[in-house]
Amino acid sequence: MDNAESVGIRSVKHKHSLLHFAVVYSTPDIVKHLLDAGLPPDGRKNHSKTKGRTPLHLAVIHNKYRVVKLLLDYGCRIDVRDNSSRTALHHAVKISISRELCSKSHAIICQLLRRGAGVNVKNSHGETPLLYAVKHGSEILVRLFLRYGADVHQRKGTNGNNALHYAVRKNRPKIVEMLLNAGADVNSLAKKSRTALHLAVAKARNEEIVDLLIERGALVNARDDSEFFACKGRTPIFMSRDSDDDEDMTNRQLRIVRSLLDAGAEVNHISNNGESALHRAISSGIEPIVQLFLERGANVNFKNRKGQSCLHTAVKSASEKIVTLLIDKGAYINDTSYIGVTPLHLAVEYQRENLIKLLLDRGANIGIGDIKGYTPLHCAARLTHLDEQTIERIIKILLLNKADPYRISINGKNPLNYALKKSNTRMIKVLLHHLADLDVMGDKNATRVAMQAIGELEHWLRVYEDRQRELVDMNKVMIYGNVSYFDAVSGDLGVMVRNKEFVKAFKDNQVIEEDVIERAIECLFILLSDYKVPISVVEIIVSYCKFDDLQKLVQVCQESNILTG
Repeated sequence: MDNAESVGIRSVKHKHSLLHFAVVYSTPDIVKHLLDAGLPPDGRKNHSKTKGRTPLHLAVIHNKYRVVKLLLDYGCRIDVRDNSSRTALHHAVKISISRELCSKSHAIICQLLRRGAGVNVKNSHGETPLLYAVKHGSEILVRLFLRYGADVHQRKGTNGNNALHYAVRKNRPKIVEMLLNAGADVNSLAKKSRTALHLAVAKARNEEIVDLLIERGALVNARDDSEFFACKGRTPIFMSRDSDDDEDMTNRQLRIVRSLLDAGAEVNHISNNGESALHRAISSGIEPIVQLFLERGANVNFKNRKGQSCLHTAVKSASEKIVTLLIDKGAYINDTSYIGVTPLHLAVEYQRENLIKLLLDRGANIGIGDIKGYTPLHCAARLTHLDEQTIERIIKILLLNKADPYRISINGKNPLNYALKKSNTRMIKVLLHHLADLDVMGDKNATRVAMQAIGELEHWLRVYEDRQRELVDMNKVMIYGNVSYFDAVSGDLGVMVRNKEFVKAFKDNQVIEEDVIERAIECLFILLSDYKVPISVVEIIVSYCKFDDLQKLVQVCQESNILTG
């Protein structure tokens, strides 16, 4: 190898120059020999195998500190980019982090920085070495890059996140503090115009970061600017995550929200879509935060742009505890949206059986119609995306609570009309049976309404008539005195417990049974007295006897004067 030309022959197999090859596979002495022979230290070819990398790139990638130093001593350009726009420093940072900052890779980074490597150069992904180190949580490298003048304001790409945003998102409190100490703007905007405080609250991983940002001047009422209009204008207090039954997460979020409120966050701030922070907390399903907002003065009856109150939102979110809490705090239970929908309408629409019962128990008006005249019963009769058993249960709940089966919507249809249109067998049957009940109890409108809806549908006509005959027969069967079987199980289903005569009959029967059992125990105890059988054993014997047998025993004892009275 007498000259640079002969030495610079390329390796056919590896598509590298001999210098590239030596850097990877040989010793520093061989590399020095090639450099002394005149090979340029920056030699590279734009081949797919080399990826535009110089010998310095390869020396860094293969973690060869002596070779890196040698190439730098021979004047190689330190900030040459490969085809991915990565400099040697980019590669050094990546290798260092992947190898958990081994001493050799750290020494290479220090060597590059001392020799003037550009600490703010971006790769093809728009990342500087500082951004990469922050994302991967390397406090040592972050501290090092800051010492060498890394720009804390640099963003990924042109309008992406900066180092502070990444540190917050990755839950790196120490790095957050380092960056703030280095002059990072605590209120700089990330994507969607969110500040670091927005991101910290949204992640809810570390209240220490939230407190630090607030302490350093973060604006607690800064508004974001999402590309989606419905999400615009939200302050950090809106950013709480949805409930995932993680108690630790819930407690962290609660502490974070309390810190925001203590720092002056506006509890009744409204986003661009008219949503309040309370609406958002309810949607997230986090009861303690809802409770906190209410304690701090949140308007429980504020409506969003659709005219839906917090109670509407709670019903849609299916939280019985939150619904109860809102009602207890004064939420209007019959509040209507701009299209006339009440919380009860929504409970029916979203099939919340427990909430339907709760709202009715707390005084919800079952007769309110929306702008189309639909009452909750109409809504139930129009449901199609449920299993029939669920619809049946919902309709029964509504009918039990005096829902009007005759009520017509603005297009002149009653609930039975809609049920027949949807061809839901169980739904139709429940409504027909209810109308038949009303008919037998003397409501002459019932049969007329049923016949108009049924028309020529003979199957449903038979169902209705069969129910009528069944009820007539039930009315003839007396359970006690003038109380018929029909009285006990039809009409107002509360009649079983409201009919005083009927209740008295059951109570009297219970008293009689208890008296017979007590006398039977006394009688048997006397008869077995010669055998000194304990009373507890006698009670066990009696418990295995039929009631008729006990009555006969008491009767015999009374006739034999064993018992008196």
